[in-house]
Formats: sequence, structure tokens, C-alpha cells
Amino acid sequence: MGYGYGFSGALIVVGLILALAVQINVQGLDIPTIGWILTLVGIVLLILTVVQNTRNSNPPPPQQYRDPNRRP
Repeated sequence: MGYGYGFSGALIVVGLILALAVQINVQGLDIPTIGWILTLVGIVLLILTVVQNTRNSNPPPPQQYRDPNRRP
């Protein structure tokens, strides 16, 4: 993905500010709805980042090289 915790957190913060604190009326735009959409996108990206980092933190163990000419 390439997005990290910071970008996800920023989307969540900006989305919550737009959804809960901004009282501006713009014709044709519903600012609180845009805020909730940004918040949801931020949460989804945060979940994907956690899943990706969890998957990458447990790499498979290295395979040992066995010489076919070596006798046991």
C-alpha cells in the first residue's frame, strides 16, 4: 500500500474536524458528509496498514542449505 499510520491518522483527524466542528455552508457540498467519508477512508487505511505490518513482521524462517554430497 505505501500509506502509513500518519496518513491514516491525518485523514481521520481532518474527517472528524469536518464532520463535527466545521459549521460552513457551501452550496452543493455537504461538509459533514465529506468529513465522515474521510474518517471512514482513514479507518480503512489504518486497518489495512496494521494488517500489512503484522503480516510483514512475521517472516518465514530461513531454509537451511543441505549439501547433497554430504553424508549424514
